[in-house]
Amino acid sequence: MISWINGPFGVSKTSVAQRLPETFDSAVLFDPEHLGVVLGRTVPADAHVDFQTLPVWRESVLQFVDSLDRHYAGPIIAPMSTSAVLGATATM
Repeated sequence: MISWINGPFGVSKTSVAQRLPETFDSAVLFDPEHLGVVLGRTVPADAHVDFQTLPVWRESVLQFVDSLDRHYAGPIIAPMSTSAVLGATATM
């Protein structure tokens, strides 16, 4: 099961997501912003823009959360506005 904690900036999506593993056994907390940090250190300097606008970030988030879901039995909890992620043309 994949649970997206959706909402606008600043409504405590991450704070809520961090508390949920205390409630659900074997829950996996996945913060897509961490992939943004990796991309910020990886992509060419001229591409350093808001990572959420990069197609490679959106595609990577979808692939990563899909892989987590296939390899771990517990729920996957992701605090991220779905509009940021689902801007990708990929579907799961």
